[in-house]
Amino acid sequence: MSSTRLLKARLKRFRKTRGVLLFEPTPLDDIERLHEEGLSFYEPALYIPGQMLVQKAARRDAESVLRSLDVDFDTRDVTPEGLARLHVASTNIPDLALEVEDSIRGTRRTKSAGAMASDGEKPYGNRADSDIRSRLDNMGRRLNEPTLASPNHCFTPTPVCGVGPADEPIPADPIPPPQGTAGKGVRIAVIDTGIFTDISEHPWLAKDVHYTCSDVERPDRNRDGIIDYVAGHGHFVAGIIRTAAPGSTIFVERLFHNGTFIHEWQLRQKLEQVLDADPHIINLSLTGQTFHGGPPVGLRDVWRRLKSQRPRIVVVASAGNAGVNHPFWPAAQPEVLSVGAVDRSSLLPAHPRDFSNYGPWVDVYALGVDVVNAYTTGKLKYEDPAKPASARTATFTHPFCSWSGTSFSAPLVTGRIAARMTSTTSHLSAKKASELVVADAHAATLAAGIGPNGTTIPVPTAPDGSPIHVVR
Repeated sequence: MSSTRLLKARLKRFRKTRGVLLFEPTPLDDIERLHEEGLSFYEPALYIPGQMLVQKAARRDAESVLRSLDVDFDTRDVTPEGLARLHVASTNIPDLALEVEDSIRGTRRTKSAGAMASDGEKPYGNRADSDIRSRLDNMGRRLNEPTLASPNHCFTPTPVCGVGPADEPIPADPIPPPQGTAGKGVRIAVIDTGIFTDISEHPWLAKDVHYTCSDVERPDRNRDGIIDYVAGHGHFVAGIIRTAAPGSTIFVERLFHNGTFIHEWQLRQKLEQVLDADPHIINLSLTGQTFHGGPPVGLRDVWRRLKSQRPRIVVVASAGNAGVNHPFWPAAQPEVLSVGAVDRSSLLPAHPRDFSNYGPWVDVYALGVDVVNAYTTGKLKYEDPAKPASARTATFTHPFCSWSGTSFSAPLVTGRIAARMTSTTSHLSAKKASELVVADAHAATLAAGIGPNGTTIPVPTAPDGSPIHVVR
């Protein structure tokens, strides 16, 4: 598979997608000038045109700035915590968000010059600087300071540069159903594309999998005889979890519709609903980027609530498939357990698979290559332009496939945590079980560095030198 050609094909798809715009920063050749934090902005960020998210503390300032710029806007949506979604008469939201940031920061620095001098803060940036790249660099150096205004960014099912899994499904032979009751009683919420109702050959999904009519996914919604793009992603993810924890109870929460995008506001709403249901674990096989490189503004209050009101819930998320070390979200969020991918042949010490994101923000790695689990039957048309014409379609006679991506590493770790929760007579909390799973991965890495007679063997690391801890 030519990842570059496939990426271009997928970007073309999103350029044609109604209601989405791409923010495509500096070309790869210019990425030598990285920030001290190791960030780059090469990968494109997807966002909804005409929408801006603004934190409560900055809302009135932002509205004042927009008025001063003669930009029409309407503040229709405000959360109880004060996060506002502004509908703005502009499609160039990234540049407009920077104008708001620059103006607000500049005003506040003027008002609190004494405080600035005492704590040694650097000025936010040059408001006269019209070069968006330079302004983003300046923002990157100040990521310790929360972003106040941003586009309403989009997320897709664990993307390569924002637009899809690491590869496309390949027909596979049936696998035997898992045995045992590991994870019995553990409640797991899967926020994804939904689930198929034809599970006659997937007995591990026939019991204790809860969903409503709106959570059901159809593999061929437009009835053209072709399986839809990324259809079955959530079904596959649920199958992996139940394979690792056969006794767990899964709650399907459909948010994507056959591989399309969702945005921050929608993800925030769904996460709020799921937190109300109080599961033990939440699996997020989805990811995206922000144009500024920092945490999504729209999810900030969700993580605050998770820490203050639902501290026992564990959120597991896939790290993304761009093969880079800068943060992808929500995996890079400190409150989230982020998972990268290794292949089946990776014995410890292991290397991350070339498509897997990596870095100090990736907590653990797990199998994410040629994973076989529940899918559907029918014909699939591949998008990869590198494939010869004779290999552009595949027929799935069995409802199983082999698929790769960090999307499928995350649910394996989710299942391992669920199984660990019930591995003793006194059940463990999800938080404690996750700590033990991570600790075991760390211990295995250390053990791999000990050779015969106690000699030290260099343990391979990711390209940036960060450690690779594999959950088996």
